[in-house]
Amino acid sequence: MKIRIVVEGLRSEDSTAELRRKEGINQNRYYRWSREFLEAGKKRLAGDTVREATSDEVKDLLLSRWQQKSEVHQCVWGLVIYWE
Repeated sequence: MKIRIVVEGLRSEDSTAELRRKEGINQNRYYRWSREFLEAGKKRLAGDTVREATSDEVKDLLLSRWQQKSEVHQCVWGLVIYWE
């Protein structure tokens, strides 16, 4: 919601007062969101931030980890059976 409102404020030819009134947010909140948005953009462009993983990336990593653990278990059980 914040990003949509700030981007709309940057793109729109309408005044931010109209946008704030339409969205029901006060001036201080809008300008704080706008400042945070621009600062985050500057940091990202400068390479000062680390991007957080998306939920799909996390799921892929967890699945990969589970598959690796499964392969290790299969190898261990194969060794146990071989040594018996």
